[in-house]
Amino acid sequence: MTRFTTAAVATIIALAASAGAHAQTGFYVTGSAGFAKPRDAGIKNDPDSGDALLNRGASLNDLDRSPVWTLGVGYRFSPLLRADLTVGVRNGLNLSDGEGNTNSAASTAGRNDVTAKIRSRAAFLTGYLDGGSFMPAGWTAFNPYVGIGIGRAMNDLSDLRVRNESRANGVPADTTNRTPSGKGTGIAWQLAAGVGIAVTSNLTFDVGYRYVDLGAIKVDRGRYDYPTFTPAVDTNALKGDLRTHEFAVGLRYSF
Repeated sequence: MTRFTTAAVATIIALAASAGAHAQTGFYVTGSAGFAKPRDAGIKNDPDSGDALLNRGASLNDLDRSPVWTLGVGYRFSPLLRADLTVGVRNGLNLSDGEGNTNSAASTAGRNDVTAKIRSRAAFLTGYLDGGSFMPAGWTAFNPYVGIGIGRAMNDLSDLRVRNESRANGVPADTTNRTPSGKGTGIAWQLAAGVGIAVTSNLTFDVGYRYVDLGAIKVDRGRYDYPTFTPAVDTNALKGDLRTHEFAVGLRYSF
């Protein structure tokens, strides 16, 4: 998918450049705000053997919705084609899961709640195909579009906090254990669709949807801290995927 996305963005930009000599061109700035609805994270042991934090085959999936903010600058090559470079922040994709999944001292005695804070920062180069030129008379203020983008994401995952609600194997109830934190940096990609609504000749109100793959989220291998035990226990790394459905509104101002 990454190779396809890179080739598609390059093709859109190349077509835009060739069309630019015969059409009005210009820079624009853009910004948006919205929310991200994450898909299941699928955080699993890596590898799924040995000193595993989770029960074999188990996964942590439930992430909270997060606000999303983006800012960027773009260039219109023609009425049909444009591209922009944007940066965005998603800082509320927090993990809250874990019932029956953790391979901890209290895992056989009741619920274990696993929580962590997740923050993602990403930059995308996105090419767009605009359809405003094909709108019928009376609808020319509406400019539907589709886009595809390639970029890079930095995903920070805090230490996982595992809280058991029941006493088991010498571990008191309501005890919180902690794992190391983790960082993941890698290729990201997105698909976009929406409609721009002309407010003035320079200002456009944008309503859009994005499917975004932000790459891997990780917890490093390290010491699993049991407050009641010394020394701490070694655990394998954990790894999952950060993918979101996003809905946003924004503004584009053309110069």
